[in-house]
Amino acid sequence: MAGHSKWKNIQRTKSVNDLAKAKEFTRLSRMIEIAAQSGIDPTLNSELADAIEKAKKMNLPKDKITNAILKGAGKIKREGKLEKMLYEGYGPYNMMMLIQCITDNKNRTISELKTFFNKNGGKLLETGSIKWNFTLCGLVKLNSINEELFLLISGLEGVIDIDDKNYLIYTIPEKLGAIKDQITKYTSVENSELVWLPNKKNFFTHEQLNIINDFIDRLYKIDDVDKIWY
Repeated sequence: MAGHSKWKNIQRTKSVNDLAKAKEFTRLSRMIEIAAQSGIDPTLNSELADAIEKAKKMNLPKDKITNAILKGAGKIKREGKLEKMLYEGYGPYNMMMLIQCITDNKNRTISELKTFFNKNGGKLLETGSIKWNFTLCGLVKLNSINEELFLLISGLEGVIDIDDKNYLIYTIPEKLGAIKDQITKYTSVENSELVWLPNKKNFFTHEQLNIINDFIDRLYKIDDVDKIWY
């Protein structure tokens, strides 16, 4: 019986891991498809280049990358056009959050979000309700930053701030691609993306943070949810 029980646990773990992998592959494919709507040449479309780079790092198969590009370009038909949507809401303890979704059915997405927020003590808000509390920035994450690199990056036009402890560089949005290209001449870049940063910090107890993190983890399980900022 012990062996049978162990096999059931292994089987369940593998199933959970496979589901997580499938969801991540779907998310990466959608990112590529959305980016490819603005052009299929990665050398001319930095968003597409970044999406392909992230997909390759996560071992997304080459044929899935190609298919996502062709779907974004309209060369492979799909039911409903993918769109990137930004929603606003209150989580536990009135924590303000922005939720980015990638969807081919806005009615389905907003219905699922409303149901989740209503059942979990949150509130989905009208557009513009709390977005003012966030600032759109470019973010470049490095593997390390030494003093020489810190000084070099500080001199780049469009750099807003550098968090040298966490190896993060914040930029004005329109300079993200150019700054990343400059940095890659000197060191490798782990990740780059546009992010919404809250304009002021919130402070919560350890217990409150556990509840907030649980809320966020479950919100991410909605298929159309791509990113959450809070």
